[in-house]
Amino acid sequence: MTHRVAMGWLARTVRKPGFWFIVIILVLISLPHYSEVLKHPSFLVTIWSSFKLDRHAFERVLYLAPIVWAGFLFGWKGGFVTSLVTLALMLPRAIFISEHTKDALFETSAVFILGNVLTISFASLRREREYRLQLEATHQELRISEERYRQLFENAHDAIWIHDLEGNFVTVNRATEKLTGYTTEELCKMNVRSFLSDESLDLAHRIRSRLINNESVEQPYEQRVFRRDGSEAFL
Repeated sequence: MTHRVAMGWLARTVRKPGFWFIVIILVLISLPHYSEVLKHPSFLVTIWSSFKLDRHAFERVLYLAPIVWAGFLFGWKGGFVTSLVTLALMLPRAIFISEHTKDALFETSAVFILGNVLTISFASLRREREYRLQLEATHQELRISEERYRQLFENAHDAIWIHDLEGNFVTVNRATEKLTGYTTEELCKMNVRSFLSDESLDLAHRIRSRLINNESVEQPYEQRVFRRDGSEAFL
């Protein structure tokens, strides 16, 4: 991350209300963490005791909240920066004030590591959710595009059909039904050979061969098609 990009990201982050909410949480946790004068409500003491944690250990666990919240709001970068801030807030007490320095350093390190692991996990889940939403939007656009294409195909005045390389009909439009006198269901069980004379069939083979070999084809070209009643149509 370049200096300019980093400053731009920081400026955008500071303007968001969530940033100041995280700052307030850090302040509310840090003030009692460093104050031996403030008395804590009794229900917090009960929570500490149930988890077999002393007061300051429980406060260190609370530092996970702003880290995870920052990761949720601002991605892994926001979570990592917040974890560095919380580390800076916890280390002075762990090193200079705590009576059990090793335990305090272990708890502080655990909060830093766990906070980043949770942040990365939430960021991955968020990216996956965004990817799924993007896929759903793409599928929706494709469905709408396909419906529009289908409408153009079905309602075209010209006869349009699709057949495979063996000449078997795959799908046809209404104009093809009118041209040939057969229904869509009947046509999709038939082959184009049913409508072409030997001369027309030979021309179709030559055109197909040129197209498969990526050679140019003179267009438009004329074809004769036999209708259901035996009459001919020129295409």
